[in-house]
Amino acid sequence: MDKRSTSSQITFRRPFRLDGVEGLQPAGSYTLTVEEERLDTLTIDAWRQTSATLYVPQGGAIDHAAISMEDLQAALVHDVSPDEGASGHAPRTEPSMSRKRGILRFLANRS
Repeated sequence: MDKRSTSSQITFRRPFRLDGVEGLQPAGSYTLTVEEERLDTLTIDAWRQTSATLYVPQGGAIDHAAISMEDLQAALVHDVSPDEGASGHAPRTEPSMSRKRGILRFLANRS
């Protein structure tokens, strides 16, 4: 089977946690690599994701963490959703629509 690999930059505006990545990670840009394999179909060109790797700086080195796209999606959605303050109410400012659209576009391209 044919295989392909795509890399992209993921930016978190706030510290985040992901299964497969140890501890709370600081806000910033991270490299994500997705590996896919071609499916044997006669009518369409189709690919199946086989792995996703997030590159995380750890103590002067780069750690390669295997993650699930579902966990990444949840972390990105949480990153753009409003924080709840001490009162339990969301602040008045909402994430920008362009940031929300960018995340949705990224997630749609991963399916």
